[in-house]
This record gives sequence, structure tokens and C-alpha cells, in this order.
Amino acid sequence: MPLTPGDVAGQRRGIVYRSQAGDGSVRINFGTRPVTFPDCLKEMLEFALTTPACRVRDLAGDLEEGETVVVIERLIEEGLVSRVGG
Repeated sequence: MPLTPGDVAGQRRGIVYRSQAGDGSVRINFGTRPVTFPDCLKEMLEFALTTPACRVRDLAGDLEEGETVVVIERLIEEGLVSRVGG
């Protein structure tokens, strides 16, 4: 089922990661490979990775809802965030 702005996502319990910002990007080291995002997403990424549960639309900040969905889907794909409930 596709992720929507009304869905709830949150930090995945028990993960260990390290984030590093610099040179216009934020790199999250988790598992065997780094995941890189533009540095404009730093605050949103920190919130998504440390919050137990939040509606995807509430993470948007300066992004459009559709852009936020794409970022959260990527975090879910990488195993850093999970869908909560339903």
C-alpha cells in the first residue's frame, strides 16, 4: 500500500546510525552503506529518526506533502523509519 501524507511513521526501534552534515548534504551511516540527502532536509531527518510516531504531513516543513512522502518512503526503504499502525 502506498504511503500517504495521512499515514503515521516513526523511528525504527533499536537502530544504530550516525549522521554527518557537510558539503551541502547529510549522510546517514546505517548498516553497510551511507544514505545521502540534501542538507536542507537535516531538521526533518533528525525529527523523523528520533520521533516515535508522527503523521507524514506533519514532517513537511518547507517541503510539499508529496516531497515529504518521497523522503519518508526512502527512509522506510533503507530501514531507518517504519510505518506505525494500519
